[in-house]
Amino acid sequence: MLESDLMSFAVRMASDVAVVEAGATVPVGIEITNRGEEGDTYELQIEGLDPEWAAIPVPSISVGARETYPEKIFLKPPRLSESKAGTYPFVLSVRSLSTGEVRPTQAVLEIKPYHHVSVDVSPKKGSISAMNREAPFQVTVMNLGNSEHTFQMFANDLEDECACEFEQDKVTIGPGQQKTVEMAVSAKRRPLLANPRLHLISCSARSTTAPTVAGTAQAQLEQKALITPGALIFSVILLAIISAWYWSMPRPPQMERLSVDLQEIELGQAVTLSWRASPNAKSVRIVAGDQTFDNLDPSGSRQFTPEEAGTIQISASAIAGERRSNAMTVAVTVKEPPVVPLPRIVSFEITPSKVNLGETVLVKYKLEHATKATLWPTALTLDPGVTERELTPSSLGTINYRLVAENSQGKRVEQAIKVVVVKGSAAKIALFRVEPTTVDETNPNVRITWQTVDAAAVEIKYGEQTERVEASGTIEIPVMKSTTFTLIAYDADGVTITKKAEVTFKAPEPPPTDEGTTDGAPKTTGGTGN
Repeated sequence: MLESDLMSFAVRMASDVAVVEAGATVPVGIEITNRGEEGDTYELQIEGLDPEWAAIPVPSISVGARETYPEKIFLKPPRLSESKAGTYPFVLSVRSLSTGEVRPTQAVLEIKPYHHVSVDVSPKKGSISAMNREAPFQVTVMNLGNSEHTFQMFANDLEDECACEFEQDKVTIGPGQQKTVEMAVSAKRRPLLANPRLHLISCSARSTTAPTVAGTAQAQLEQKALITPGALIFSVILLAIISAWYWSMPRPPQMERLSVDLQEIELGQAVTLSWRASPNAKSVRIVAGDQTFDNLDPSGSRQFTPEEAGTIQISASAIAGERRSNAMTVAVTVKEPPVVPLPRIVSFEITPSKVNLGETVLVKYKLEHATKATLWPTALTLDPGVTERELTPSSLGTINYRLVAENSQGKRVEQAIKVVVVKGSAAKIALFRVEPTTVDETNPNVRITWQTVDAAAVEIKYGEQTERVEASGTIEIPVMKSTTFTLIAYDADGVTITKKAEVTFKAPEPPPTDEGTTDGAPKTTGGTGN
C-alpha cells in the first residue's frame, strides 16, 4: 500500500500497481483521512494518464474532522491498438479546498497485452504458364493487438506441387500496423502438354514469441501448360484446313487492322499508329494529314505528331506488286492545349523542428494548381487537397524534407525544411512542482517536489549550482533573486529529459531619500523653530 503521511490530511491507495486488460475497467481504492479539527472538502485529480483512461466518480469529497472516507477511482484503457501493453506511471493528486494543500500519490497502471492478427492475400487467384512461370502475390499481415510481434511467414499447397518464396521471411509489426510482403509462386513441374490445374495456396503468419498468435489466408494458383491435348488436336486440324484454303485461293492484299492509341490528343502530343496487313501484302502505305509514309512493313507501329489542330484523317493501304487494297481510315481529333498555371506552394511547415526518434511530426502545407505532391526523401505521396499529414521520422540526425508539387503538365516547384531527430530519453518526469513562484526577502524559501520514473540519475540545477538528488523527493531552497530551476533526469544511456520552473524574486521598494525629488529637482531643506 502507498500512504502519503501529511499534517492536515493523509491519502492512501489500496495498491501502487493496477493491472488491467485493454477494454476492461479496474477499480482502485483510496482512503482520505482528515486529521484536522474541522471538516474539509478534497478535490481529486489524476495526472500522467490519458483523460479518457480514467474516471473519478466523485471529483470532490467532503470528510468530517478526524474521519476517514473511502472512495474508488476507475482505470479503463480502451481496447484499441493505441492502448499499448506496458506500464504507465501516474499520480493521484488530492487538494484541500480550504487550505490549498496538495498531496500527490504515485502509482502505476499496467496494461496486459492482447493479441489479434489478420492475414490477407491479393490477388485471390493467380496464374502461371509456359511463358509466365511465376505468379506474384501480396501477403498483408495486420497486427490488431496492442503489443509488437515478429511474424514468421509460411506458404505451401496441399499437394506440394508449388514453390513459394517470400521477399522476407520475417516481419516485425507494431500494434495497429500492417505490412505487405511480396510472395512469388511457381510450379515445381512445368509440363508442356496438360490440362489446366488449380492449386490451393495457404499463407500464414505466426508470431515467433507467441506461437498461438497466428493468421491464415488462402489463394488459388491456376497452372496452364503450353497447350492442352484438345487444343493441340483442334489447332492441327484448323491449321491444315487454313493452309489448304490459303494455298488454293490467291487473294489480293488487304488491311486487317489500323488503330491509334489515342482518339483525342493535344497539339504537340504524339499518337502511335498500329497496323497489320494480310500475309500476302509486301508493304503498307499510310497517309496522315499532309504526311505520307511509304514502304512500311506489312505489320508494325510508329509515332505520328500532328502539326496543326483539327480532325486528322489517317488512311492505310496494303500493297503487293501492282495491287493495292482499299484504304482503311481512322480519325484523330487534335485540340489546342489548355493553359495550365504553374504549381505554387503557398505554405509549408513541419512542427516541431526537433523531435525524439519514434515521435511524430505534423506536416502542414497548402498548394495551388497542383495535381500531385510528394514529400522526399520518404517518397510519401501527399493529397494536394489536404492541408496536413502526420509523419514519423525513422532515422536519427538532420533530415532535409523536400515538398515537390507538380501540375498536370509536369511542371514542378519545391521547398525544403530541415528536421532534427534525436534519441529520446527512457527516463520520465512524472511530477515537478516549485512553490511559491514569487518570493521576497521576508520569506525567500521555495519548496521543490519531484517524481521521476526509470531515471538512473537526477539533478536539480539553479543559478551556478547543481545538486544530485534522489529519483523522487522534496527539498526547500532559499532564493534571493529571480531563478530558473531545472530538473534533469538521466536514463541508463545518459540521455536526458528536463523540466523547468521559474521563481520571481520581488525586491523591496527603496526607502524615500531627502537628496532629491522624484522628478530630479533638488529638494529644499530648512530648519524648524521651537
